[in-house]
Amino acid sequence: MNNKIFNLVAVLNEIFREIDIDFDDHIEVMNSIGFLHLFDDLQDYRQPGKIQYKLSDILLLCFLSIIYEGKTTSLEIYDHILVYKSRYEKYGLIKDGQIPSHDTIRRTLMCINPVEFEEITIERIHEFLQELRKCAQGTMYCHQSVDGKEARGSGRSEDTKNPQRNINVLNVYSNSDCLCIHSKPVETKTNEIPVAQEILRMMELKKTVITFDALHTQRETCNIIASKKGIYVAPVKDNQSGLREEILARFKKYEQTPKKKITTLDTGKRNFRFISLPSNYDDCGFTGMKTFVEMVSHSRKKAITMYFR
Repeated sequence: MNNKIFNLVAVLNEIFREIDIDFDDHIEVMNSIGFLHLFDDLQDYRQPGKIQYKLSDILLLCFLSIIYEGKTTSLEIYDHILVYKSRYEKYGLIKDGQIPSHDTIRRTLMCINPVEFEEITIERIHEFLQELRKCAQGTMYCHQSVDGKEARGSGRSEDTKNPQRNINVLNVYSNSDCLCIHSKPVETKTNEIPVAQEILRMMELKKTVITFDALHTQRETCNIIASKKGIYVAPVKDNQSGLREEILARFKKYEQTPKKKITTLDTGKRNFRFISLPSNYDDCGFTGMKTFVEMVSHSRKKAITMYFR
């Protein structure tokens, strides 16, 4: 099975472990959005006269085996199908009680076109994740993070004939879906900031929380997110001493005023305090700024305090 597809299916398996939804529920979701017909259009390269089981049925049975129990070998998949035979018959994936052998499963996987398989599958898996989350938890906000990664050793040092810096790629990662949804190389004549802004302009950000490191705490970046109905969590830079002093002063004011409310959250390794800003607050050009956040992290030997807006 294509490695990219396998990795995505493995992610689904992890998600099913974390959320409270059983086998019957998630197969019902698949059926309701047409996921059970995911492979109907995939070309079958097997010899027509020797086909006993539909290609789409075998592939979907493999998917469900990996998603529900993490079974990855043809023998494990066969055992899974045998255990849940009656349930799969209910949805028409098994007909007349006939189950494909592990050899049939293995040979079938060897006959598919991996490129075509990937193209058909990626988009539908993401769609399924969205529908599954709605089914399990109801409408909620999606969390996505913007982060650049440098491939060490991909460049050439300054003392070579053609020096070049390491390859840098800007990624947008959906923490809610455990998927990297955008990746774009950062050209040598630019940096991550304009690349991130370009990607964010193309995205649908309604009901989405975007997080990033201090490099991307830019007015334009925050304004793009706010204009597309998204929410940003922007860290306060070390060189923004004026804003830091403003945040400290406002927390102190709230502490001394009984009518002012400070919301707290303790996660064990991190302590958070939140204060909501008034509607007439001067946002200094950062559109959509509604809250100041103080975070004290105890994950290291010395506690670290950070501020966000």
